[in-house]
Amino acid sequence: MPKSKKSNGSPRLRLRVPNDVFVKAYKKAKSNDEVSTLTGLSYSGVLAKAKTLRDAGVKLPKLARPVHPSRIDVAGLNAILKD
Repeated sequence: MPKSKKSNGSPRLRLRVPNDVFVKAYKKAKSNDEVSTLTGLSYSGVLAKAKTLRDAGVKLPKLARPVHPSRIDVAGLNAILKD
């Protein structure tokens, strides 16, 4: 696989996933994280490839975003500031 260099000089593998393999994984998955696991692409790589394919006319649906367990407790934080 071809390698590219990060700005800090450490080598990084650039993974190329064929479009048909990506679309099949995308169709099977319920989230971008799953597509990442199925294809070996990074999360941002999945987003970039999906955008590229959509821009080319492929009708990929938007997948669910990951649920973040830590939401900002605005009321709790503002209460701390009032003390």
